[in-house]
Amino acid sequence: MSRGIGVLLALFIFAGGSWAQAGILFDPYFGYQVMGTYDTGASSNNRHKLTGPAFGARLGYNLMGLAFGAEYLIHDSSLVGDYSGNPNYKFKGNGLGAFLSVSPIAIPLRFIATYFFQIANNRSGEGVDTDFRGDGYKVGLHYVVMPFISIGLEYFAQTQKEAKYNNSGSSNFNSLDPKTSINSYMLVVSFPLGF
Repeated sequence: MSRGIGVLLALFIFAGGSWAQAGILFDPYFGYQVMGTYDTGASSNNRHKLTGPAFGARLGYNLMGLAFGAEYLIHDSSLVGDYSGNPNYKFKGNGLGAFLSVSPIAIPLRFIATYFFQIANNRSGEGVDTDFRGDGYKVGLHYVVMPFISIGLEYFAQTQKEAKYNNSGSSNFNSLDPKTSINSYMLVVSFPLGF
């Protein structure tokens, strides 16, 4: 019996929050991507630096500091070629995924992980207009400043698997080989609200 009580107590402490915290979670956030890289994998002339704002929201259910649900993200980034000529591109997109968040009690931290099963991007500029489709994930650690404000650092990784080249008049997506890898860190301010 003492073992069962110990397990329940450990679950309560690690999973976080009080039993009264159960309910709907709405968690809008604003972020900025830094130290980002965009790499087609084709040659050294296809590596770019990525920066720019991003915002989104998580909507789900919170129970004892364990939250899960859906996340939607929009980004409006810029790409600068890391090679001769330093071409500039606009890089916009959005993603839809599922998130899991854990907030241990007595520790003002939030651990958040999201798998994006659908990411759509567009790269334009320098005579280029290309749509991309793929997937990705995001993991982060937030410090809870107040119950409804947290600041954090998140790692965002995307893989572009298909492309549609609008300049060529193509209306179909074709598989990319090699696939494009996109990685960045996001400085995030989020506003988790419980209902």
